[in-house]
Order: sequence, then C-alpha cells, then structure tokens
Amino acid sequence: MTVVNIDGKIENNNLSIILSGKVDSSNAGDAEKQVMELLGDNSPTAATIDAEKLEYISSAGLRILLKLKKKIPTVTVINVTSEVYDIFEVTGFTEILDVQKAYRCVSIEGCPEIGRGAYGTVYRLSEDSIVKVYRVEGANSIDIIKREQENARKAFVYGMPTAISYDIVKVGNDMGVVYEMLDAQTVGSYITEHPEEFDQRIQQIADLARSIHATVVKNNEFQSFKEFIIGEMEHVRKWVNEEQFQQILDTIAAFPDPSTLLHGDFHPKNTLIRNGEIELIDMGDVRVGHPIFEFSSMCMLDTLLKNNPQMQPWQFMGTDEATASKVWPAFIKSYLGDKFNPQTAELLIKAAQIGMLIKVLPSIAARVNAAPEPRPESIAMLTSRIETLLAIKPEMIAGLFKQVDALLQN
Repeated sequence: MTVVNIDGKIENNNLSIILSGKVDSSNAGDAEKQVMELLGDNSPTAATIDAEKLEYISSAGLRILLKLKKKIPTVTVINVTSEVYDIFEVTGFTEILDVQKAYRCVSIEGCPEIGRGAYGTVYRLSEDSIVKVYRVEGANSIDIIKREQENARKAFVYGMPTAISYDIVKVGNDMGVVYEMLDAQTVGSYITEHPEEFDQRIQQIADLARSIHATVVKNNEFQSFKEFIIGEMEHVRKWVNEEQFQQILDTIAAFPDPSTLLHGDFHPKNTLIRNGEIELIDMGDVRVGHPIFEFSSMCMLDTLLKNNPQMQPWQFMGTDEATASKVWPAFIKSYLGDKFNPQTAELLIKAAQIGMLIKVLPSIAARVNAAPEPRPESIAMLTSRIETLLAIKPEMIAGLFKQVDALLQN
C-alpha cells in the first residue's frame, strides 16, 4: 500500500490539513476516514490543505477533496508542486478549488536596493530581473501582491508604462514578485550619475505624469483616492471629537474627485529608465482622483529635505542630497510647461502641501495608535498636523482647487 500521512487541526473556524506522500486507490479509503475524523461534527467555514510534501494524488484522492468541498464552503490547496498542480489542472480541479502553486525561493543577499514603496522594497535580482519584496505586518501579502498585479495589468491597458510581473516567489519569510527589467535603472540613480541629463529626464517623468493625468478611467475600475482617504481617516478619529472629525471629512469632501488615473506614489525611485524610456514600478497605490495627490510624495520628500535633513530623505528618491534638492522645483516647472511662473508654481505647491497633509496624516495616526507607548514627540507631531488640517476650511479648498483646475486644464 502506498503511504500517505495526514495531520491537521481546526482553529479559528478553519480546518488545516497537511498532506504528505501519495494518495491513490490503495490508500484513499483510509485517507478519507482520517480527513473526516479531523472534521468530526464541526462545521468550519474554510479548509486549508498544505500540499508541499504531497508527491502524487489520483482521482480517488481528488474525490476526497470534492467531498470536503461539499461540506466546507471554501477549500484552498497551497504549496502545490508543479507535478501535482498539473494533475489538478488537467482534471479541472483548479476550477473547483483554489489551488496555489508552491513558490520558488530566491535570495536577495548582496542585491542592491533600487526602489521602496508603502508595502515593500525593490531589489535588482539579476541583470535582467528585479524583485519587489513585500514586508507588511499584520496583513496578507499575497492579497496585496494580487491586488498590485491586477492594478498593474489594468493600468497597462490604460497606457501607463509599467513592468508586468511573471513570478511570485518566497524571499526568506516574506513574499515577492519578480519582473523582467533588462538594463533598467531608477531615474533617481540615473540623474545622480548623469547630472548633465537631469533636465531631460525630469522633463520625461513630468511628461509621463501629464499623460497619466490625461487618462480618464471608466466603470469604477480603480478605487477613488477620496474614498480611500476617508476610510483611512478612521485612524485619526480617536484624537479628535466628533465635531472635529466631521469637519475633517467635510474638508476632504470639498476636494474635486475626477476619474483621473493616478500612480499614487510618483517619484524618481519609483520610475525606471530603460533604453531611454520611462517605466513605472510599485503599482499598489494606483487609484483615481485629483492630480494634486500625485505630487504629494515629492512634495513630502522636499519638505523633509528642507526641515528634517537628518532623516536623509534623498534616499527615498534614490538620489544624493544635492540632486534631491532640485527634483521638486524642476518637476513643477516641467509639468506646468509654458504656464510656469512664480505665481502658478506657488499655487501648485500650496495645493500639493494640503494634499500631502491629508495623505500622510492617517499614516502618522496609525503608527502612533499601534505603538504600545507612543513617544511624546510623535504625539506632538500628530496633534500639530491635526490642528493644521482643522484650520483648513472646505470653502478654502473649493476656492483653491477652482484655481488649480483652471491652471491644469489643457
């Protein structure tokens, strides 16, 4: 008789089973008995079957999973080898169950960092590939990866030049996504190494930003930035009274909410140059909304550069300090084109600073809320920004953005 080993438990309304060895007609009856004994009289809502050490499964073994599926609404088979996955696929079981292949393991030891985003860090894996490693505490990185992949696919269809991933991998205890990126370099590192091309490359990323912002998304394919930020403001609620919280929501509601495509974290370290062309990475924050929110990352880094240089914010741009100090002013000038003058630049910067405040405030609050004993300086920073936001009235936003929209119209 072929040997199969089955181990499992029920925890948090989930049946977890570890399968190892081979399941065929000679042992399927005993395997089914063990699985049903694990289930007992319980009624879990989900089952997760770890098939990392499963070498083979016959039609008799698949029928066990089919019976399990009839008793449990959601059955997921994880860590499936390529050989066993082929069996699931040929028999059509990938359409019945959530069957997930085992992930290839890669090492980033000695790999240079080329980008950093909200959910992870991008490394040069080899001459022709990069890997984004997701480090998200308390969240399912696979869900985030799949969302970012879907964002990238949809944004690509809309004309946003972005790398498309081809493999999900394990990087130590973290998960990552591999992209083919032959001879690519971040714009940040490129303009640092080639200062003579600074103006040309900043013009390129400004042109790309304008092109993205000229794209109107239909059918609610991406989340609204306004909707997203309103949800995130829940982190701030405990620091204000109900009247103040409603005032914050009213201020956000005053922002225009067009269906304009946004990358969401646009800066030189999230833009790559390859064969003279610009491509984007870090697609997890792609949404629709007002273009002013696109500028918040560079605006924030420029603000930190001026007010908190000890934080070395140029590292987040992927440049040196001298280059970083020129990026935001040069980007504004290139983005506005022939509409640029000191007054229009001041208007855009003022709007971008408000957008930056609204974008970063929930993140600051979330970090303070998560700290067992928040530092007094962190609390002071949070309350100071809340006071700044409360001083901004909805009618001020409406008037400001009327001017901004008139400026940005083609």
